[in-house]
Amino acid sequence: MPRVALTFFAALVASLSLMAAPSTASAETVIESSALVNGYPATLTFKVTARADSDITDVTLNYAIKGRGTSALDKPKNLTPARNLSTEVVIQVNSSSNYIPVGSDFTYHWEITTADGGTYRGPDLEFFYLPPGKDWKNVSNEFMTVYYHGDRENIASAYLKAGVDTYERIGKQLYNITLKQIPVKVIMFADESESDLARPGNGGKFDAAVTTCGTKVENDIVLLIPVACGSPDRTDTLRHEFAHTLNETAGRGDARGEGWGNSLVAR
Repeated sequence: MPRVALTFFAALVASLSLMAAPSTASAETVIESSALVNGYPATLTFKVTARADSDITDVTLNYAIKGRGTSALDKPKNLTPARNLSTEVVIQVNSSSNYIPVGSDFTYHWEITTADGGTYRGPDLEFFYLPPGKDWKNVSNEFMTVYYHGDRENIASAYLKAGVDTYERIGKQLYNITLKQIPVKVIMFADESESDLARPGNGGKFDAAVTTCGTKVENDIVLLIPVACGSPDRTDTLRHEFAHTLNETAGRGDARGEGWGNSLVAR
């Protein structure tokens, strides 16, 4: 038999042998859907639906908040092993033991473990935490973003300009510093009744007789309302609270600012 014919015959036999051999593919795990329910102001509920070739025995939510330098793990309260399942993890964001402010920027992923010992890591997802039901917009520059809703673009832009002025005078000229944690996120609520829900403990820790103009709740998050407090210029609230961020960056003063209350300009 000619050599070409022998070569073709050998290749055909090898191909048929491969087709007849049993499959040795590893067990497959698939995340079919992932969703997040914003239960502001109390909870965030992370939901997942997954399937696998063997029973899913463990599900873990791995999440972090950008700029915090920490990550956390949480698991469903109850999980019955199955090849197809839907489950959820509920994170408390405003309770006596945990407070995650609006303006927090989440990254998260799911980890699925199956009965055959396999572990599947889902894709990284992102979520920016703001109160739902509002058409949030923003104005921004290279170091600050002001979030607002409604017809408030002009005042949001005025806050942004006040941030530039404060950074120049206090951050650069006085402290000679550069912000490491950016952008600083300013969440502007319409009024005090709206902002109350975002406060730690829903306002239970604060004097109801005090006008709550704004506060720095994290080094990169300022919450405020567009009213004048302690001076005729309402943007002075932003100047004052942003000065706490600059003060902390320079290694001075109270790490969390002065809390909620009548804000006076920091000069």
